[in-house]
Amino acid sequence: MKKDQSESIAPFIWILIVVVLIQVFGAITIIYSFDSWGTRGSFGDMFGVLSSIFTGLAFAAVIYSLYLQRKDLKITQEELKQSVKAQNEQAESLRETALLNALTTLVSSYTELSLHKNKAERRPFAEEYDPKRDKSLEELEKKFQELVDGNKEKSQN
Repeated sequence: MKKDQSESIAPFIWILIVVVLIQVFGAITIIYSFDSWGTRGSFGDMFGVLSSIFTGLAFAAVIYSLYLQRKDLKITQEELKQSVKAQNEQAESLRETALLNALTTLVSSYTELSLHKNKAERRPFAEEYDPKRDKSLEELEKKFQELVDGNKEKSQN
């Protein structure tokens, strides 16, 4: 048995032992206090009302435990809703971060290509003018505009 389970069962076992000892002590007391079974029966009938009271108390305890479980369930549901909301906010934040990273990369590439677009401004290691660079620059401009437009649409929704 796990330690947590044994700790939760321990009070129940102690209560059970106390109840059994009280019943044994009560039975011994009744047997030695009253000499006939008729007297013992009459004495036992006096406690019929107590039996119904304890039954009612046990039923009330069951109803109360159901109430507590329902209350705990509502709290758990609220915490779950808050957790889902926080996860959705985190996902949106990650999406925005990814978009910003993509925009940063595109801006860096755009800047690099636009600085070296003209032959006069090329780096020394680029000996010839590369027409692919102009095409790449145009593609980057399109991608950049798509990302900006897509982000505007999402923020408006």
